[in-house]
Amino acid sequence: MKDGIILWEAHRAGGGGVELPESCIAAFEYGWELGGRPEADVNVTSDGVLVSLHDQTLDRICQNLPEHLKGRKVSEMTWAELKSVDIGWEDFPDQHVTDLATLFSILQKHPERNMVIDYKKVEIKTLAEMINSYGVASQITFACCDPDLLREFKKYAPEARTKNWLGAVRKRSQNSSTGYGKKILRGSRKYRCISTTRWTKAGDTLLTRNMFQKPCASQKNTMFFYRY
Repeated sequence: MKDGIILWEAHRAGGGGVELPESCIAAFEYGWELGGRPEADVNVTSDGVLVSLHDQTLDRICQNLPEHLKGRKVSEMTWAELKSVDIGWEDFPDQHVTDLATLFSILQKHPERNMVIDYKKVEIKTLAEMINSYGVASQITFACCDPDLLREFKKYAPEARTKNWLGAVRKRSQNSSTGYGKKILRGSRKYRCISTTRWTKAGDTLLTRNMFQKPCASQKNTMFFYRY
């Protein structure tokens, strides 16, 4: 990346659950078409398949979830069960949660594309080894709030970028935040998050500072990253 370029992240694949169903291939393609970096939140099925899904269950994103799957964690479902569920909408049907293998295969074919992986529940080494096996590490930015996990990931996938979320409410180590985040997060539900970022001197980790501005209808699902 070059100085002066504005990077933006397409939340939960690209549709953010508002413009398109989240975490389906159509949403990722939408994010890439707009020039963004689609975000995948990684969870793992009971048979070890890494998938893009923010929540631990399908309850929120599936309009007609079968009764036997309601409240059931993704970690308790097989990949066959998960991919059979239609998470589409009435006007955008037949959409399904995608696995990371499919996304990495797309990156292989399109070296100009990039994506962000937001850490949820997955073994760091397993994720890194999978990324390396597809040869797409340089197209990946791994994001989480824990600098120790970022270092671990970087050890296994040195070509990948890492991004350290700063200012989040969750508990973190003493070295990972300045502590201002809790204050600015209060009462911010009606605002969208603008993230100001910078690279460390080593050039391997992107530091993200959250600020809040009133939302624009066309941008309410977009996370912007400014490098300075």
